[in-house]
Amino acid sequence: MSRPEQKPARIRLAFTAGLSVMAATALMWSAAPAAAQVGITQDSVDPADTSNGTPAIEFEQTRHDFGDVYDDKKVTHVFKFTNTGDGELVISNVKGSCGCTVPEMAKTNYAPGESGEITVAFNPARRSGVQNQRVTVNTNVPGRRVHQLSIRSVVKPLVYLDPAVLQFGAIEKGGDASMSFTVTGRKEGFQIEELDFTRTEAFDAELGEAETVFIEGTEMVRYPVTVSLNENAQVGRLNDVLEIRTNDERKQAVYLNVVSMVQGDLMLNPPRLSLGIVAPGERFTQQVRVVHRKREPFNIVSARIREGGVNKVPPEVTIEPLSEWSYRITINGIAPEGRRFLRGNLIIESDVPGETMTEVLYYGNIRGG
Repeated sequence: MSRPEQKPARIRLAFTAGLSVMAATALMWSAAPAAAQVGITQDSVDPADTSNGTPAIEFEQTRHDFGDVYDDKKVTHVFKFTNTGDGELVISNVKGSCGCTVPEMAKTNYAPGESGEITVAFNPARRSGVQNQRVTVNTNVPGRRVHQLSIRSVVKPLVYLDPAVLQFGAIEKGGDASMSFTVTGRKEGFQIEELDFTRTEAFDAELGEAETVFIEGTEMVRYPVTVSLNENAQVGRLNDVLEIRTNDERKQAVYLNVVSMVQGDLMLNPPRLSLGIVAPGERFTQQVRVVHRKREPFNIVSARIREGGVNKVPPEVTIEPLSEWSYRITINGIAPEGRRFLRGNLIIESDVPGETMTEVLYYGNIRGG
């Protein structure tokens, strides 16, 4: 793919819900002898039957430091151990402290004097900086049934996003808003080849000029990108993801989370209707006020219930004007028999540009349903 022109370019953005959040489990890292590094706690494994001897487990090492690793591929380490007792050793479970750390074993039962291995794989994807993880090993060793193994690494992403999330906060409909972030790559001659946004046209993007930077003594290439909210962006919450494609074959795509709330002219109070707990056959009622933020005149064309198959008979809806710029909408209904929940959507249609249809969720529980 060819290098993009270094002039600002308007890029279509689209996003999906979802924010990945990085997390690390902190562990103590000391230089004590390996035999003293086994962590002992209580667990649910049944006490060992010592009538045929007593098992014991000894690891060659209980800690491993991967050092510096890139975030494009997994790294593995093998922890070796021996049953040093005179009874059969049973390892009932091995479990990593997070989904990024996966331990594996070939078997679970070991005769006296027999050795075995636990292979631990660490996936550094979407992580950065110092990482400390652990593996819990459950055994049938009397008094020492839980042992812990530790791994450590310093993850160096091939491509950095700073910040990793853009949070626009609350923006008025039609208002101007923009935020910037940077994309930094380790590859020599690093380039951004494509910005791919697939769902909406709520945002525009401008790609700035590349520059050379030095991070921890390493020469890298950095691009600034500015994301601007389109004045025609739809009202409501936007949770989206921007795909950034690069020329680095080891990291061909990275993703930026973008969160924004576009406030319309209409304000709902409350934004959702809670019906609480009602008995079967009991009547329920709830109200919502619809107010124009700028106190400008508007009309509510209609208000109706869109059912999700929960209620056989939809609640009745009434509209009451309170002023030229505010209304009160009331729903009245009866809790059905043989149901556990009340749930539906109140659909409000108005003549406000860009907000011709607004939804209000209502929900509740049916006692004894």
